[in-house]
Amino acid sequence: MVASISSSAHIELEIQELLVSGLSLGDVVSHLLKNYSKVRLDIQELETVSNFFLAAGYHFSLLQFLTQCLSRNLTIPWAHFCEALFLTTPMLTESIKSSLIKGAEAQGQLENLTLVSHLDHFDDRLVPLRQRRSQIQRELLSKRKEEMIATLDMLQAQGMHAEEEKLIERFNLIFPNDEKLGEIKKNKLKRRALGLVQEITSDNPRWIPLAAFEVPEKETLEILTAIENSMQSYLISHPDPDLAHDFAIAQIMWENYAAALRFTDLALEDQPGFPNLIWLKLEILFNLRRFLEVLDIISGLEHEWNNNPDAVFGLMYMKANCLWELSLKQQAIDIMDSVCRARPHFRTARIILSEWQGDSE
Repeated sequence: MVASISSSAHIELEIQELLVSGLSLGDVVSHLLKNYSKVRLDIQELETVSNFFLAAGYHFSLLQFLTQCLSRNLTIPWAHFCEALFLTTPMLTESIKSSLIKGAEAQGQLENLTLVSHLDHFDDRLVPLRQRRSQIQRELLSKRKEEMIATLDMLQAQGMHAEEEKLIERFNLIFPNDEKLGEIKKNKLKRRALGLVQEITSDNPRWIPLAAFEVPEKETLEILTAIENSMQSYLISHPDPDLAHDFAIAQIMWENYAAALRFTDLALEDQPGFPNLIWLKLEILFNLRRFLEVLDIISGLEHEWNNNPDAVFGLMYMKANCLWELSLKQQAIDIMDSVCRARPHFRTARIILSEWQGDSE
């Protein structure tokens, strides 16, 4: 399920939609200036707009925009304002630097200036504030990690698999390099088999993760649909299989796999048999839990790609995962074991095989 979208995320999606529609960076900047110059945005929304302006290189336009916000008594992101000012006017006078400090203080945003280092030499409070900010962030992250791990243990113990899966994905985003992540990912692989019957012919009902049935909230769905329609319209007037592929990747990022599949099929119409697109389609179908379709495609590719050993073992790896999800466990184990023996350095396959063998005992 796609999470509900915050007000600042709405602006991010709007910017993405404008970019994929083919507008130039300058046109997108003009659109944002026109739409938001008279709107009361909060500081998170202003940070989103400011990040885009800075990344796009429209530093002077950002200065004009934030100056207008100041004139309307809005609290602005002073670090972004300072960055744009130094980029457009490297040699700032002492009076201007003093005004930046006073302006940030007046809005209670002095600590925001610690996000940049331009004024460190001018006010000796900034470096200690930055160090304090960093220490607080480290402590908060450490506490957050402990809380998430404790919650994961609770969810796993209570068999709340869909909630556990969502929390693992969030942990992966927040702590991608944490040593605990390897163990968490292994548990995720194990979770994928929880609740499934031992054999596909069993009379017991199959357990399917709740996430497979969850539907995005109405507002989120409307935004995703609007973005997809915009992408589709652009492709109609500007056919481009590479762009269709890029749109599919974007939809995957938003967990909109059905739309991703539609764009992938569009790309395949112009580039049938293109390996990268076929792999992408297989991954999307797997995420949609359409395992029988994946197996059907693999059966045709095994002969077609038999002269490419890496591709063959990749197909075997995916086939094994599909069979495991369909509760054909011994077949899955046998195939994954073959992959591991032929590719002993394929660490992910070895981890999965170990988990499967443990579950089947």
